[in-house]
Amino acid sequence: MWYGLTKKAFLGGLLIFCVIAILACVATVVASILKGTGLRHWEGFIMLLVGIPGIWVALAAILSITWLKIEGNELSWYLWKRFLLLRCSTEDILWVGGGSFSALVIRTRKGTIRLFGIHAGDRYLLTDRLRTANPDIERSEMRDSSA
Repeated sequence: MWYGLTKKAFLGGLLIFCVIAILACVATVVASILKGTGLRHWEGFIMLLVGIPGIWVALAAILSITWLKIEGNELSWYLWKRFLLLRCSTEDILWVGGGSFSALVIRTRKGTIRLFGIHAGDRYLLTDRLRTANPDIERSEMRDSSA
């Protein structure tokens, strides 16, 4: 099974950014009516409408770079679901915890896996699955993530 920025999480984030863009455009129109100046800069209005959701698309492009594939007791960390970065077994996992910007950090004997953009529900399911496969992970979870 693959873990990463899913289509559902992408579309949910895109919806939020579209709502923000629409609210910004409505606020712009209301402010121009209240000032009595009218909407003088249509290009700025269009940039709000397109640019704010565009920020999410650019961010999602960055967050969807890394993917984790689990088959049986084997973890495989991929770049764009094509290029293998690291492969190890679930027994090699030393620590699982959160990282910056919704990343999941998995420390193994072979290296550190950083999975960006994983949805909170998927993060919970993945962590639970890894703890089931390797019960020793729970003891090391209390360790400081900055170490």
